[in-house]
Amino acid sequence: PTPDAAVLEHAAYWVGARFEAEKRRRAEMGFDDMLLRLDAALQSAGGERLATLIREQFPVALIDEFQDTDPVQYRIFESIYRLEENDRETGLFLIGDPKQAIYAFRGADIYTYLRARQATTGRWHTLDTNYRSSHDMVEAVNHVFLRAEQRPEGRGAFLFREGDDNDVPFAGALSQGKKD
Repeated sequence: PTPDAAVLEHAAYWVGARFEAEKRRRAEMGFDDMLLRLDAALQSAGGERLATLIREQFPVALIDEFQDTDPVQYRIFESIYRLEENDRETGLFLIGDPKQAIYAFRGADIYTYLRARQATTGRWHTLDTNYRSSHDMVEAVNHVFLRAEQRPEGRGAFLFREGDDNDVPFAGALSQGKKD
């Protein structure tokens, strides 16, 4: 690396280490610390017992804005609720918009979303009506995205179509319209 890059790399490492040491000194944790510690505990020798205790206390959970879930959070939910096993003893409801799962700057991870989508095949429910926008706005958005979705040589509106498979298809919305 260039001298400037080496200095920045060293500074980033030093600030990170100092920040962690200061949190330990103050006995403080951030949100990410809590997630990482819970994930580590669930993956440890006593992890199944911990997951069982959480499931017993919270047999049903709802995760809104699921499209912003990262791999650590998904591993936690999977460890507790066994989403991929379709465990009938628990209920995990994931509320999310796949069209927003592309926003990595918000922490979204499209591949985590796709993993959950695959794990829940056949158990989806779609809210098909937009209650916030005018009829004309919904019609215009539908037109743009349906046109991109239907291009025969294209990869779908969100570029996830491979042949006949499309993990993130666009479905047009109905509109309730806005009250004037």
